[in-house]
Amino acid sequence: MGRREKALSDKLVMLDHIRELRLRLIVVVAVLVAGGVLGYLLFEPILAWLKSPLIGDLYYSSPAGSFSFVMKIATMVGIALAVPLIIYQIIMFIRPAIPKIFWLKRVAGYTGLSVLLAAAGAAFGFYLILPGALNFFAGFQVEGLSALIGADSYLSFVTNVLITFMIVFQIPLLMVIIDHIKPINPRSLLKGEKYAILG
Repeated sequence: MGRREKALSDKLVMLDHIRELRLRLIVVVAVLVAGGVLGYLLFEPILAWLKSPLIGDLYYSSPAGSFSFVMKIATMVGIALAVPLIIYQIIMFIRPAIPKIFWLKRVAGYTGLSVLLAAAGAAFGFYLILPGALNFFAGFQVEGLSALIGADSYLSFVTNVLITFMIVFQIPLLMVIIDHIKPINPRSLLKGEKYAILG
């Protein structure tokens, strides 16, 4: 194959990858939009669920505060529903480079396990960590100061807790995937134990 033919072949391969990436992005965006619409339609029960660990009402301090809050919840629901699909699309996009590691059954297993771990992390954060954190912070109230919790601040706090534990619960799966790509030396893991505990 001549230099010109090789350059043309490489260009065609690159165009195929760009088309595939564009198609996968379109699918992800469609799921994000559908999830956002679902979050908007189910806004009231979702808000009641999010507020359940908090004793008291939420407040907003801008004219568009209520609308902004509803849109943020809808966006959060869209992202939560799209995360498994995003993971699946990423794995499928890089799969042709390492097909021996990411064969289809393994990809399906990784995706399903990732969803379960994310759900377990979110449940752990919401039902165990969040109530404890709210009680801990409420114990520091000072006489003469009253809590006026803003809706945006509370949603950001809850979202940070959920995302943190969803990510933390993905670490075992990530280690399994890395071990399949390049076996992990147990000694190197033990060396990083103190940093993992600190983190």
